[in-house]
Amino acid sequence: SGLPLSGWGQFQLITWQIFRMKLRDMSGLFKQVFFPALFFTAIWLIYVIMGVSGFGNRWSPKNFNWDRKDGDTHDYERGQILSYGLLEFLAGQIAFVPVMQTVIVGLVVEHHAKLLESSRMAGQRDAAYWAAHFVADGVVIGFVTAFLIAVVGSPGLFRFAGFSDFPFGMMLALHWVYVVALVAFCFAATTLIPSAMVASLFSVVCQIFVIICSLLLAPDHNGKLGDIFSLSPRVQRCWAVIPQFAYTLVVQSFMSNRGRFCRITAFNEATGDAYRGLKYSCFFADDDEVAEENDYAPPIDDAKRKYRDDFEAWLLGQGVDCETDGVECGVDGPWSEYRAFYTDARTTDEWMGAMFGMLLLDVVIYLILAWYLNQVVPWSEYGQPKPPWFIFLPSYWCGERAQLDAVPPRDAAAAAHD
Repeated sequence: SGLPLSGWGQFQLITWQIFRMKLRDMSGLFKQVFFPALFFTAIWLIYVIMGVSGFGNRWSPKNFNWDRKDGDTHDYERGQILSYGLLEFLAGQIAFVPVMQTVIVGLVVEHHAKLLESSRMAGQRDAAYWAAHFVADGVVIGFVTAFLIAVVGSPGLFRFAGFSDFPFGMMLALHWVYVVALVAFCFAATTLIPSAMVASLFSVVCQIFVIICSLLLAPDHNGKLGDIFSLSPRVQRCWAVIPQFAYTLVVQSFMSNRGRFCRITAFNEATGDAYRGLKYSCFFADDDEVAEENDYAPPIDDAKRKYRDDFEAWLLGQGVDCETDGVECGVDGPWSEYRAFYTDARTTDEWMGAMFGMLLLDVVIYLILAWYLNQVVPWSEYGQPKPPWFIFLPSYWCGERAQLDAVPPRDAAAAAHD
């Protein structure tokens, strides 16, 4: 009977068609909804294996930190064993590759089958088409995807969402907003991608590039390449214009065991000589507040051998040891070299709010960009593409009336007569 004339009616019909097609393609629906949660489940299993084997896990009896933690394998007062948060940060983006592939490939296939062009000829409005896909893939399916991730992650992944008082809610909000922003990002990408094969590869390359760039390719104010986590909040917000970087910044901020540095120090009162060794990494505790409560200082023996050897050489040159009267030995630190908003156990509410705000802004930016590119890119319009400056033309916004007003009265009358 054809498409309904109203935009709301078209939106309802297209949304129904989208979900009907998804239910027919269970493999695609599985990748889009369940794969991210299963991926983070696999990360849980890796942490469990690390805990049992003692490989890289300080909470295992086989780890050297066990004795100094008095055999306490649990996290402080919560009574649960935590993840480090490192795997979520390094590999979390990979969990969303199938989400991107499902959205981008599906739209590209529809475009190249000229289904959108045929629907346009039948009276379908572009706004109804894009709104239906946005609500279906981003709002509805995105919520289900985020809910499953929160169920899997809230028992301890993402470091309890940065030791949030309500980690389930924080994880649900983050991943829901992120998937919605990711869908909008995919809409813009589909207007530039010429084939389904390229669309599939783009999803993989894009996520891997974000991981590499986050760690190695972000220039600081001196032009030196490094990671985006030590940049100023203002610069980080600029990076967050790409939703993958905003998500990476938030996930990294959940890691409360960020890098701390120490150095061995000593002072010989008899000679007035002081020793100040080179700095080294010392992950002595998982939370600054807990370290202060326990008055815990990393011992000299925790330093790598090269730092201890240099210190012992200084003692030998002084002809003393740490037990000699008048000789003070210790460890200076730990301290953080991150900027101020990273030094607390949790990031500030202002910084976190800005990242969520950037994700919401990304949704608006990429939806507008998708609308614009769909008008000017030749293989997206399936017709005569509009000029890049079409948004400044009165004829686009006012229709035929503006075109008639722009020509002399006699020509306008002739055009109206024709």
